[in-house]
Amino acid sequence: MKKLFFISLAVIGLTLSSCGKSDPQPGPQPIPNDVVDLGLPSGTLWATHNVGATKKSDKGGYFVFGTTSAVSADFKYPDDYKYAKLENDKIVWTKYNTQDAKDFLDEADDAATVIMGKGFRTPTLEQVKELRYNTKAEVTTADGVKGIRLTSTIEGYTDKTIFLPVTSYWFVSKDDTKYNDVAQMQTLGTYMTSNVYKKDGEVDGNYYYDWSFDCSKTGAINAGAAPVREKYAKPIRAVYKK
Repeated sequence: MKKLFFISLAVIGLTLSSCGKSDPQPGPQPIPNDVVDLGLPSGTLWATHNVGATKKSDKGGYFVFGTTSAVSADFKYPDDYKYAKLENDKIVWTKYNTQDAKDFLDEADDAATVIMGKGFRTPTLEQVKELRYNTKAEVTTADGVKGIRLTSTIEGYTDKTIFLPVTSYWFVSKDDTKYNDVAQMQTLGTYMTSNVYKKDGEVDGNYYYDWSFDCSKTGAINAGAAPVREKYAKPIRAVYKK
């Protein structure tokens, strides 16, 4: 009887001890090595290299808006477009259009997320503007590649920089898909945002917002142009949120 009593007490003690312990909570996720904290007000971190690149001076892949595979000379118009069909010899977009009113890339359609991993995104137009207004641009080179160095102007972060290479873009058409290598494009860096163009407050899926700089001038970022969605493939410099 005594033996049974002590066993019961031991079981009760074990139960109470187990109840007193909480499940371990996940800690903060480690910040990837390939990002830079420029001290931006939103907490946005910027990647050190383009999507599909291995170092800061590489151009990386070139993407049509809403696709997650880089274009090549084998890219077929319009078969390889995601969310598009051809009607009366004209591209009709089946997502990110006036009907669904989506004005921002879903993660599944974001090359930055698919290729670099969860937490990475193609920057929004607002994130690009934040980068522009909180950094100083300087035309320079890295590994012999022309581009711009953006240095943070935020107190405590003025030693933090990112380099963006000139890129030009790929031109996509029914007859040809090719890199635009004309001379005047070799000083131009032009990058994609994740935002669909809006006209009078309504989504216009035929266009998206991009951002650019010109090394033949000051290298300052220009944000908010709206290239035709079907015609251009551009690189992406990803962002990451802590």
